[in-house]
Amino acid sequence: MKSYLAQFCLIGLSLVTGGWVVVPEPMIAQQTQPSEQERWVEIRQVIGNVTYKGRPAQEDDRLEVGEVLTTDDDSIAVLVVDDGISTITVSERTQVKLSNLEQLFSGAKTTHFFVKQGQIRANTRKFTHPNSSFEIAFRGEDDEVEGGIAGTRGTDFGVAVGPNGKTGVSTRQGTVALTALEQTVLVEEGNSSLVVPGEPPTPPRSTNTNSQLKLQVLSATEEQNVRVVAEVDPLSLVFLNGQAVDTNRRGQLETVVPIPDNSVIRLVIRSPLGTQQVYELDLNSLL
Repeated sequence: MKSYLAQFCLIGLSLVTGGWVVVPEPMIAQQTQPSEQERWVEIRQVIGNVTYKGRPAQEDDRLEVGEVLTTDDDSIAVLVVDDGISTITVSERTQVKLSNLEQLFSGAKTTHFFVKQGQIRANTRKFTHPNSSFEIAFRGEDDEVEGGIAGTRGTDFGVAVGPNGKTGVSTRQGTVALTALEQTVLVEEGNSSLVVPGEPPTPPRSTNTNSQLKLQVLSATEEQNVRVVAEVDPLSLVFLNGQAVDTNRRGQLETVVPIPDNSVIRLVIRSPLGTQQVYELDLNSLL
């Protein structure tokens, strides 16, 4: 067995910025009665393998409250909320549920999503009604229990939920009110905050736009596995050979995975706003 500290061959590195569709904002008629006919969330674009209600999702499908949309590897879905309230880009390996879609007697509209795991980005226009709301809830320590809510009244922001429930929220434009354990912080333009399950949001800080991987250990084991120890921005998600990997509050990860047949492991680091860096590590020098 051979063991090395941070000795590897970097054979691929790319920076990818997630895209989204911008939908023109139409005129909005004032409503005095709630109407289910006028509220909808539509799948506007599907790339790769996207599943909805146990079948392949299709463009123009409309999500029902309580139903889950799931994206696979290298897959993306773009959602549009009825009258142009928001355009939402759902990245790969993400599970998102439409949890509430209502129009109140006052004319206010409430739109709420729940992200169990993965990353989404929402571009949301300003509301015409003061009591309207757009919120993205994310899970805590329990798979189905909310650990926090990111609410907005017109902004461009992203949410990244890790497999252990640790969640990063970044705001590109506008302001997001991030709430967990009944404590709220305002995440303004260019800033980010982190929520660890069972804790309130961290104080907002300037967003790190460089989602780099700091590799600390890459070593082969006797069981034909490879041990990876590294550090990333705590807000980011990490995928190793397509599988989400837990990181702690400081963004540190340590995992052991089988050595692939091609002796190359692929690491993807994805920020809450959807930007990502891809690393491919050649293990031949370890074998």
